Amino acid sequence: MKKLFISGLFVSFALFLGRISGFLRELFIASSFGVSKTSDLIIVLLSIPDVLVNLLVGGALGMILVPEQKKYTQELARIFYLQVLY
Repeated sequence: MKKLFISGLFVSFALFLGRISGFLRELFIASSFGVSKTSDLIIVLLSIPDVLVNLLVGGALGMILVPEQKKYTQELARIFYLQVLY
C-alpha cells in the first residue's frame, strides 16, 4: 500500500510539473509572438499530441474497463467502479 501511495504521489507531482511547464511555455509564446496567427498555430501544434494521447488512453481504458465491469453483478460492478475511480 505504501508503494502504491508513493507511486501515486510521483505521478501527481509529474503531472503538476507538466502543467507548470505548459503554463511557462504559453507565457513564453505570448511574450515572444503576442496575439497573432503564428502564436495560435504554435499553441495548436503543441496541443495536438495531448489530444491524441487523451483519445488513445480514453479508448484503451474503455476497451479494458467496460467488458471487465460487465462480468460482475451490480453490487460488485459498483465496487469495481469505485476502485477504478479512486
